[in-house]
Amino acid sequence: MHRQQRRLISACRNGVAKILDAKTGGYKIEVGLDPKSYNLMTLTLTDQLGDVTRIDFSDIHDNVELSDSTFAFKTPAGADVVTAPASP
Repeated sequence: MHRQQRRLISACRNGVAKILDAKTGGYKIEVGLDPKSYNLMTLTLTDQLGDVTRIDFSDIHDNVELSDSTFAFKTPAGADVVTAPASP
C-alpha cells in the first residue's frame, strides 16, 4: 500500500475521507470506502457553487478477468476524430 493511500485511509471517519485542496479552487471530494475491504462505495463531488454530484458503487467484484474487447473503442459513424498535437 502506498504512503498516500495509508494517509487517506487513516484520515477516514466512518468510512468517509474528505479531500479539500486549495489547488482545486474550492471543489470538495468525499470518498466513501467500505471499512473492511476499502472498496470505493461512494464518490461525492461538490463544486464552487455548492452543486453536488454523488456516485454510488454497488455489486463490486474484485479481480474479475475482462477480455480486451471490453475496452475496444469503435469510432461511431459520422464522428470527427481529432488527434492531439505532439508534445514538445
